[in-house]
Amino acid sequence: MRNIYFDTETRSLVDLRAAGGAVYAEQPSTSTLCAVWVENDQAYVWLRVIENTDKAEVARLADLENTFPWKRFQPPQELNYRIEKVHVHVGEELPKFYQSLLGDARWWAANGESFDKQVWKAVGVEPDHGIRNFTALSGSLQLPASVEGLGQLLFGIGKDPNGDKLIKSYCKEAAHAKSKPFHRLQTLSAYELAAYCARDVYILAAAGGVVLSQWYRFLADHEDAVLDVDSEIQERGFAVDKEFAGRFKNLSIKVQAENVEALAKKLTARFGKKGAVTPSDLLSTLKSPQKMKAYVKKLFGVGLSSLGRSYLNDLVDGSQKFISEPRDGDEEISLEDIDEFEEQASDDLESAEANEARLGDSFIDPLFLEILKTRMDIVRTTAAKLDAAVGRCTKDGRIHYSTRTGSTITLRWAGSGFQPQNLPKGDDRVDVDAWRKWILKGGEKPSLEPGVTFQEVLSTLVRTLIYAQNNDCLFALDLSGIEARVLLWLANDFGGLEEIVNGTDRYWEIAKKLFGLDPSTPSPKKLPDSDERKALFGVYRQLGKTMILGLGFGMGAVKFAENCVKEKIDLEALGTTADFAVNFWRDENTKIAGVRARDKHGNLKPLFNGHVVRDGGLHKSLEKAVVEALNDHNSSKEYPREVGRLKVYSEPGVVKGRDLFIELPSGRPLIYRNARMQPGRFDPEKDEFAFDTYQKDQVRTRFCHGSKFSQNATQATARDLLAQMLVEVQKIIKPMGGAVILSVHDEIVCEIPSVESEEALRQCAEAMTTRPTWAPDLPLGSEGAVFKTYRKTSQPGFPSCSAVDGKITKWSGWEAF
Repeated sequence: MRNIYFDTETRSLVDLRAAGGAVYAEQPSTSTLCAVWVENDQAYVWLRVIENTDKAEVARLADLENTFPWKRFQPPQELNYRIEKVHVHVGEELPKFYQSLLGDARWWAANGESFDKQVWKAVGVEPDHGIRNFTALSGSLQLPASVEGLGQLLFGIGKDPNGDKLIKSYCKEAAHAKSKPFHRLQTLSAYELAAYCARDVYILAAAGGVVLSQWYRFLADHEDAVLDVDSEIQERGFAVDKEFAGRFKNLSIKVQAENVEALAKKLTARFGKKGAVTPSDLLSTLKSPQKMKAYVKKLFGVGLSSLGRSYLNDLVDGSQKFISEPRDGDEEISLEDIDEFEEQASDDLESAEANEARLGDSFIDPLFLEILKTRMDIVRTTAAKLDAAVGRCTKDGRIHYSTRTGSTITLRWAGSGFQPQNLPKGDDRVDVDAWRKWILKGGEKPSLEPGVTFQEVLSTLVRTLIYAQNNDCLFALDLSGIEARVLLWLANDFGGLEEIVNGTDRYWEIAKKLFGLDPSTPSPKKLPDSDERKALFGVYRQLGKTMILGLGFGMGAVKFAENCVKEKIDLEALGTTADFAVNFWRDENTKIAGVRARDKHGNLKPLFNGHVVRDGGLHKSLEKAVVEALNDHNSSKEYPREVGRLKVYSEPGVVKGRDLFIELPSGRPLIYRNARMQPGRFDPEKDEFAFDTYQKDQVRTRFCHGSKFSQNATQATARDLLAQMLVEVQKIIKPMGGAVILSVHDEIVCEIPSVESEEALRQCAEAMTTRPTWAPDLPLGSEGAVFKTYRKTSQPGFPSCSAVDGKITKWSGWEAF
């Protein structure tokens, strides 16, 4: 297939970042300044926009085709790329000859495809093989996902540094010129603009040899079909209920104002002049991280190290402690390093200093907590988010290009703009339809369900902004507990898989073992309310759930203890400790965590830095294979080290050093660039695995360890399962007039004509749970439902189902009509 690398330079009165590419492309003020594309040693330049230019200048621009020294239009020497001929066209229309050249080729865009498609459609050109985002492709290979980053890494040069000034000059509005809002296009600067654009394309073309060779060697067989379907998903987009969004926004603003006003009165009453603040000033303070930190410090003497959601949640529920009177005079204690430490360091690297930093007298003041809660409510559900949803809608009332794959090492999908992945989960007890009806039509306000706050109602309703237009319906199907299944499967723990398949209450089973209960002891779910054991057993089971869900990827005792506080579990009152619970789980799951290590005499090895030493298991075996592969310069794809279902090998690096690959059961590898062992951050005597990532055009060092390798492999395998299901589901529902519109975590969301919804749900549930050829012994389950508005629960009267291994196990049909 022919490959064409291209880029366009456009301008608009619309902010591309805020509106998104699809909205940007359809705006009347958006126009193309120029386009450059390269195929092999031929370059093509099209200077298109000539509006707001006098006739003499138009003539000079047109004459550029014959008079300007285009032979100087060559790539920089550093690229080692030669152009033999430059073809130039100046005009509003692209000649049919050029269009014919562009048709039968794969297009590689310099940046996003979201507005490139629309730009070229507008001039009647649509590539037969579609447009692919070259820099996103590069990112999926764990290479830089930008032109600047690729150029600097591979060739030591980046974008034209003088071009930004030129672009800003021509893309910003001219002062006091409503009828002709942009600056004029001049002959000399038109050439410079084309040269600026061409340099980006030359970098892509020069990098094509490296990037595409890696792509076809490692990812193309697995990802080509996925990218084709993903392109269809992004092109179709999903509909947003604008009427509901508008009414919802007004309600959110009203509730927010009432809460802030009430809080302002409490602060004034409590602190007098020191805390006196108007509601509008308080709202501004709560929205600003800098103002918020300063205000809290002034009133309560507390230094907040972060205003991140997880940190504030931990403070509110009491699992994160901070020191009310900082040590060493006025110096505030920062927990940011500790947060990073927990994410990246393995359990056996946790230091005494990190533990000590969590100790100390915690300062809990109800009014202080109310400030934190109000701040979180404002950030979680705001008019700005609703505006973002509506603002990203194109004329058809839909949001396009809201997700992208390849932005992480696992290739899981991530969101941009209005992000479906980050929508609040909400509360299952909320009657979604009753609350939506009240917001849209008024009438009697629904009563709050016991234990549910009004803010939780609002959070639950955000998801329902996504809806089915006209006579269509939505349906969603997820892969039930897929990460837990995949982890057990990768570790060859068929006992654990059998428990899942048989519907065993795994939370209660491990709780019974932990507390030495008789195996026949009934679950608290089966005990009557009158049984005095019900409450205690309920706490036991909750602890078992916290262990099962939290300890699979090497979580240590300190973090586990914090999770228990979040879940309102008092370990001391239960007569146990976090350390005991963690090691108990590991002893019960040796195929994942390994067995307690013994010396040559058969005695248990002593604790290392206070931690039990373990051998074997998925985590340790994977870490060992990684070290061996890096040290073995004969390692290769053809001669990997096998760890259960995974294959580990290294090869000479694309840029430098050696690159590490962990091949998944699907055949796709996880890629770690410039992988190496280097002295540890916390213990220089102990080597630590490090690798390079490329973010914001800079090389950054990242670290990994056994359980993190396992986590990456688990999440990537779950992602590959979902990706394969996306392709299969799209094949099923396309002939029915439907389409996949979203993938959210482990869930697929589709749009389908109502008359086809039952059959589509049935067939797709069966397909979602049919084991792939590369995982014939991995049991799969799925639950799904049809609804008019997107939600996490089924809609009363609408079809719903469950399926296991390709067969429907539970079914409920239409009752609504």
